[in-house]
Amino acid sequence: FAVGGNAVTLRGEGGVPPPAATIGRHGLNRFNPNPTSGKCRDMTAMIRNMNNSTSIDSGFFGETWSTALTRSLDRHSELYDALEGSSLSNVFPDSYLGNQLEIVAKLIETRGTRRNDRETFYVSSGGVWDMHSDNANQLEIRFGELNG
Repeated sequence: FAVGGNAVTLRGEGGVPPPAATIGRHGLNRFNPNPTSGKCRDMTAMIRNMNNSTSIDSGFFGETWSTALTRSLDRHSELYDALEGSSLSNVFPDSYLGNQLEIVAKLIETRGTRRNDRETFYVSSGGVWDMHSDNANQLEIRFGELNG
């Protein structure tokens, strides 16, 4: 998972790229929480219906797209429910790094529910570590955020 940004990690299988897994530093939003039309009350069901319509004329790429979209919706729903159901005893600072570390802690807590044994997490401090001037003050600011 890359929290609040992008990161490339290796899966360990030659020629097999890892699936993209990026999550915002504040977590996930429920998919389509406020539909704009009465006809679209359950957008997920509507999307599934549209992408489950196969016929003798269905193409390979259409089927591949439908499968990928449906899996993506399922994965989002599972991850959203797992994160919403998590409860942490630790308090994280309300900072760029603190928000990311809180999401990482929730992901670690829910790994059993999500059926994952091993994951790699990438977070970023978001600060400038260029110390060409005002070193003491800049280090104090950066270390203060790291210490939470």
